[in-house]
Amino acid sequence: MKVRQSDIAAALGISRTTVARALNASGYVDEETRKKIFELSNDIQYRKNLFASSLALKNNLNIHCAYVKTYNNSFVRSMEAGFKAAEMQFASYGLNFSFSSASSEAPLDQIRDLSALDIDKLDALIVMPLLEHEVSPIVSRMTEKGIPVITLVMDLPDSGRFAFVGSDNYKGGRIAAELYAKLLDGKGRILAFSTDYKYAMPTDRFRGFLDKISQYPDIQLEGPVSVGAFREMYEHTRGYLAGGTPLDAIYTVTDLSYPARALYDYDTEYKTGGKLKALKLIAMDDDEPTREFLGLGYIDAIVGQRPFIQGYIAMKLMTEALLHKHKRPQVAPPIEYDILLNENISQFDNAAYFETIFRSL
Repeated sequence: MKVRQSDIAAALGISRTTVARALNASGYVDEETRKKIFELSNDIQYRKNLFASSLALKNNLNIHCAYVKTYNNSFVRSMEAGFKAAEMQFASYGLNFSFSSASSEAPLDQIRDLSALDIDKLDALIVMPLLEHEVSPIVSRMTEKGIPVITLVMDLPDSGRFAFVGSDNYKGGRIAAELYAKLLDGKGRILAFSTDYKYAMPTDRFRGFLDKISQYPDIQLEGPVSVGAFREMYEHTRGYLAGGTPLDAIYTVTDLSYPARALYDYDTEYKTGGKLKALKLIAMDDDEPTREFLGLGYIDAIVGQRPFIQGYIAMKLMTEALLHKHKRPQVAPPIEYDILLNENISQFDNAAYFETIFRSL
């Protein structure tokens, strides 16, 4: 059924003449109203086309999403909310969504879950890969059978995947390095922690950090210290403080709340009056412990990754690919970073902020 101008007018509570003037560029319409008319017109047409495509299908389509539950519970919950938003939006389009999750501490569980999928009953896969070399062949086998695969958060560029949805982790590391350079005025000593986990995200993140920070010759790195358990960062930080090693900043590709806790505890135990707040710390993940130390002044900023948007976009893009029968890989919109400070932290708890981003996708 054709979308009529009267439908748009009724939905917005304006006259059909106003809608006609905006769509036909035949008269004056104020900018805010014109924008609403075009947004609704595009949205209705988009939904109508997708629904028509879904009606043409003889059977429901099965989309499986294999994601990872990391140490960052806030990231996971927000990404799951993005999944849910897309699932609800496309619930009437004849799609069956299923999910499996593996812990980042048990990456072989993900291989087991992926290997157990019935390819004959699978129409599409969204995967947040942990073990790159083990997951990539599985993805390649699926794509060879015509099953589109979207990688989420971490990419497998050589697997034949349909598209990648996520932030540029290398760029995220560079952003953190530039923030450190500005906070330190281009000089100082940074205690750097890397990780024993050889996943793509922390590896790319740390590589970006090193490449960018090397452009500042008056900034020296202490380390990098490679750690397995996050608690090791706490112990190492306490050791550096007790040894009197001069430090101006601390960076890690994973959970910065552990070094921040070490600074807080040291200040508390030795009653230094919060002296260690002067050290500069920039977190790469937004979660509850990190926000706690941001509020206390032991973390200066958080580089946020918009996990809700990542989860939503992956589901939306795959839905479009199946219902529109795309033949070529689609370029997903880049998921940009947010810089969270004490002054603007409440903005990122405001649904209206993410609604603005959400409506632009």
